[in-house]
This record gives sequence, structure tokens and C-alpha cells, in this order.
Amino acid sequence: MKKQKSMKFRTVFWAVSIISYLVFMVATLALVNRFMMQRALSEAESKSKIILDRNLAVHTYFTKDLKPSVFKFSDECMPKEYFDPHWMSSTYAIRRINEYSKALQDEDFYY
Repeated sequence: MKKQKSMKFRTVFWAVSIISYLVFMVATLALVNRFMMQRALSEAESKSKIILDRNLAVHTYFTKDLKPSVFKFSDECMPKEYFDPHWMSSTYAIRRINEYSKALQDEDFYY
């Protein structure tokens, strides 16, 4: 009878140990996965902010610096309807800059 209790105790002990180990491993994997997802999201937000800030800076430069001086000069020699996106459109400039940037980088950002 004593041997049977000892076997039963060992079986229960090993079963509880294995189940505890599995629960611990699943919890650890879930926590690591959650941490990695939060880290990836944080990094993506950081990179997107850098890209959007750069684009906003280009728009601001076109609006506050380039366009006023170019339009002042072009008013004298070009008709009012004239529009050349190469030097008059900040959106066109940003798209072209992004094309050049994609050619230089391994990573492909789309926004």
C-alpha cells in the first residue's frame, strides 16, 4: 500500500510540475509577444512621425519661403495661368523626393 501511495504522489507531483511549467511557458510567451508588438508599434509610430514631419517641413518651406519669392519674380514675366509643378507644387516635390529616397533605402515606407 505504501508503494502505491508513493507512486501516486510521484505521478501527481510530475503532473503538477509539467502543468505548472507549461502554464509558465505560455504566460512567458504571451508577455514577450505583447511586449514585442508594443515595441514594434512604438517604432512604427516614431518612424512615421519622422517622415510626416519632414514632409510638413517641405510644405512649409514651399509655402513660406519659395513660393512668395518665386511668384514675386514670375508675376513680371509669366501669365497668371502658368503653373509648373516642378517648382510650384510642394506635393509634387515631396513625391519626387520620396521616389529618390526609396531608391536609396532598403526599407519601403508607404504613407
